[in-house]
Amino acid sequence: MNLCKIFIILASAFVLNSCMTAGVALEDVNSSASDIRKAFVTVFGEPRSTSQNGRELESRYHDIKAVVEPSMATDKIRRHTKIVIYGDRRPFQVAVDVITEKKLRDGSYEEIDTDERLKEDMASRIKKALNQSLENRNAIDDFRAF
Repeated sequence: MNLCKIFIILASAFVLNSCMTAGVALEDVNSSASDIRKAFVTVFGEPRSTSQNGRELESRYHDIKAVVEPSMATDKIRRHTKIVIYGDRRPFQVAVDVITEKKLRDGSYEEIDTDERLKEDMASRIKKALNQSLENRNAIDDFRAF
């Protein structure tokens, strides 16, 4: 009986822990998913990878100041930013994560860290780009007849 209780506690802790989002989240983003993608492109350039539904974007490799350079793809230590758009309608939640990778001797890369300070900085840059896009918006831009 005691073993059963321990198993239930561990299983529930695992389930609760797996539902948590990594990184920094922008809460209640009232922009469309396409506007969020445009803001990402404004900050980082074209994404290195995009999920099939367009809700997960990964930036090209960048340095600690988020300057994207082609040489960063083969550097000893490289970073990339990943955003995930949660929700099926507005307001969305946007999770931002900055992943640091280190080059191993065999030429492959291993994830070594996530930078909390840089996550906050990247989230504020994306939020600023979203706010600027809202200021430049015409009222008819987001109108859909059907």
